[in-house]
Amino acid sequence: MSVCLFQQIVKSLPRRRIAKLVSTHESDKWTKKLKTYEHLLAMIYAQLYHRRRSLTRK
Repeated sequence: MSVCLFQQIVKSLPRRRIAKLVSTHESDKWTKKLKTYEHLLAMIYAQLYHRRRSLTRK
């Protein structure tokens, strides 16, 4: 996976809107380490990585 693609996706995320949703739904209320935004980044990376691997495998 190209780091540039991941960076482009991350830059296009509406951080203020995500922060507002996190606050509204209190999704970080009981978290200790992995916050909602970090979890979102990990999930996006995993999807991109899986897609790349499935395309290169035969």
